[in-house]
Amino acid sequence: MERRRRRYRERDDRQFRGNEIVYGGGTASNTTVNVGGYMEVDGTGKAVATTLNGGFEIVNGGTTSGTTVNVGGLEFVGYGGLVSATSVKSGGLEQIGSNGQARGTYVQIGGREEILAGGVASGTTVGSRGEQDVKAGGVASGTLVVHLGLEVVSAGGTAVDTSIQGGTLDLKAGAMAAGSINFAGAGGGLVIEGTSMPTAVISGFAPTDTIDLSAVKFDPKGSVQLMPGYVLQVVENGATYQLNLDPHQRFYYTSFQLAADPANGGTVITATSLAGTGSSAPVDPKAGAVPSIDLLAQHMASSFASSGPIVTEGAGGVAGNHSAAPAPALTQPQRTAHVLM
Repeated sequence: MERRRRRYRERDDRQFRGNEIVYGGGTASNTTVNVGGYMEVDGTGKAVATTLNGGFEIVNGGTTSGTTVNVGGLEFVGYGGLVSATSVKSGGLEQIGSNGQARGTYVQIGGREEILAGGVASGTTVGSRGEQDVKAGGVASGTLVVHLGLEVVSAGGTAVDTSIQGGTLDLKAGAMAAGSINFAGAGGGLVIEGTSMPTAVISGFAPTDTIDLSAVKFDPKGSVQLMPGYVLQVVENGATYQLNLDPHQRFYYTSFQLAADPANGGTVITATSLAGTGSSAPVDPKAGAVPSIDLLAQHMASSFASSGPIVTEGAGGVAGNHSAAPAPALTQPQRTAHVLM
């Protein structure tokens, strides 16, 4: 069938396999683009509620809202383009190129959003088994990664203010994370594939969450310790790695553990709540009273009688307990630091 090239200022409820160009303030509504067709939204053109059934939508300077990208479909946001509320379903792809912007995209199971150099995506929700890929020069801001969702940031890419709600944020070596990384739900994972730690503040880290330092080889003689200023310090094989925890989050009864990642031999950090053990609560230094080192040691000794020797440090420091007991979910040895702050 001969390809048809259409230029519309106003058009509703069209379904085609040819080409459509929306320009000069025109609007296309409820258009369906099938395999072999494409829609181009230029200048001040607008497209609303487009459905891509294997067809393409190219946005250069125009705007779209409510696009649905089905299997084989592609929404490409080029120079000056702005798309909002796109839904990317299984087998669909949204690409944001140089000076393109995507806002409020929802990536569903099997869908993918790709942010290229110069592109910006804000407020994306990555659903279960969906994926967001941030390439070199791309920026993802305010991404929410829900259960089994995945955000991958490549070298030179940037993630800003990411929320992990049961999904995984994977920072490749050379990737950048700015602002905050917020664990907002159970079962979240942060994977850091380089040896340079992100500067972003990590908040909400709690039991069932994990931080995987996949490039840091597990050392049975290493240690984990919460330092003044809420810096979580990990020492492995003589090298020191530091992560910035949220200073507004209190770790009254928190135990940090290190264990080997069985998949790559890296170091996995977990946290365990020690509340409900029946022991009396320690004094909160922020309330204006600082417990003595002896009292802290006694409290820890009574709470963790089955653990290894108690190690205490100077006033204002952190008490630590290094144990060879295995983590509940891992078979490798672990080390523990009990933090009472």
